[in-house]
Amino acid sequence: MARVRRQLAFSTEIIFISALILVTRCSNYGDVFFGGQINFVDADCYARMTRARICFEHPGTIVRRHDFENFPSGTCPHTTAPLDYLIVATAILVKPLSDNALDLGGALVSPLLSVGLGIFLCWWTRGAQIRFRWGLLVLYALSPMLAHGFALGRPDHQALLITLITLAICAEWNLARQPSKSWSIVSGASWAMALWVSLYEPIV
Repeated sequence: MARVRRQLAFSTEIIFISALILVTRCSNYGDVFFGGQINFVDADCYARMTRARICFEHPGTIVRRHDFENFPSGTCPHTTAPLDYLIVATAILVKPLSDNALDLGGALVSPLLSVGLGIFLCWWTRGAQIRFRWGLLVLYALSPMLAHGFALGRPDHQALLITLITLAICAEWNLARQPSKSWSIVSGASWAMALWVSLYEPIV
């Protein structure tokens, strides 16, 4: 009976935190889904969606140069393949819901990452017995900076980086307390992927 109560309390916690995350990340819903179209928050999101469209239409493509931007010289972007293919994967998942699956996937990718990270933090803070864990969870859910980083209609590498760096830091926290092969793998994979996405932020 006590176990059922704990599981019910944990499920309620996840639902509550997820709801708070969605409210803050999707507060711009009316601006993103307006006029029968999907509009993105930042101008550079359209460049990222052009990259994702190339990968969606030609799977396996790695976009290393933007000939479609800064015409006629083009530009070498800081955005990398992990975000491109994360948008493509999200688009494939939401394909049954929309005729414009790629744009919908781009609009939803950051809030979905945020909810996934919120669920992970609910689970991790329980196991790690973090003091003031509810303060941490509520701050994560309500922080204006994080709300912008994971905003609806903002397919940006920052959302993926925040997720990966948080996973890496949580893994390092556990490893500092007790050596673990599993957490070592999570730490190494998270740092490596974060560095692939962008060299600058993980080093900072």
